[in-house]
Amino acid sequence: MLSFRTVKKNDWEFILKLRNESYKYFKEQKSKIKFEEHIEYMKKQTSNPNFFHWIITNNIEDIGYIRILEEDISFMMKKEFQNKGFGTESLKLLLKQDRIPEKLIGRVDIKNLASIRAFEKAGFKKTGIELKMLTFEKSSKNN
Repeated sequence: MLSFRTVKKNDWEFILKLRNESYKYFKEQKSKIKFEEHIEYMKKQTSNPNFFHWIITNNIEDIGYIRILEEDISFMMKKEFQNKGFGTESLKLLLKQDRIPEKLIGRVDIKNLASIRAFEKAGFKKTGIELKMLTFEKSSKNN
């Protein structure tokens, strides 16, 4: 069973590892990010009232990370948990969280077929394409 737990400072290295394994699908990040740069980013976001994030766990181990920045959703899974439905389950669970923005947007690289499927299966609607990124949207109030 999938669940979310609050991110702690000692999770930041785990998040960095996931981030550097997945960066080729990110719009902004074009190469692996350095530890110091990642720590500065995480420190900055901890005081941002429009930033929400969780560690995704299967109750045995931490398997991924999901976050909302403003209304933009991003999630990353450990390699051995990719393409197994955990992304879809995570997006559905995200919609049940308290105090998240009403409008949620996922921007997915057109080559990232697993994430495209996850957003579609979680009920997000494809709303456009820009710079090789598909855009998906969903209201958190209609789930």
